[in-house]
Amino acid sequence: MTQPLASDHRESTHNVTTLLTTLASSGDNWVKLGTLALVAFSGFGNWIATQHNGGEINANGALLREQRAQLVKEVGQMHDQVNDIYRQFDDVVERQKQDMTMIKESLANQTQMLKNQQQMLSAIHQSTVGGGQR
Repeated sequence: MTQPLASDHRESTHNVTTLLTTLASSGDNWVKLGTLALVAFSGFGNWIATQHNGGEINANGALLREQRAQLVKEVGQMHDQVNDIYRQFDDVVERQKQDMTMIKESLANQTQMLKNQQQMLSAIHQSTVGGGQR
């Protein structure tokens, strides 16, 4: 179905206005009363349609506000979850740093123990080998 052009709509509105003006200027009171009733009925129909559409608009607005609130809530939850993940990651990194420090200390202790053992073995070797040569 084709859409009426704007000029067709203006022409139609002009024709209706002309018809109503002609009927309203009629000398017969019944014609005037009928015209008034027709205009009132038409206006009442427009008012009802507007109220109905307004209710739908309000319902759609309420639904949109509800969906927006739900979306804000979900985005907030996702933000909290991402922050939790970052905190957990930071905790893991901190624990790894602590573990590395402990490993370094442990290796330093083992190195010192090996040096001490080497010195003891050298002293034992010197006393045994050096004692046998005397």
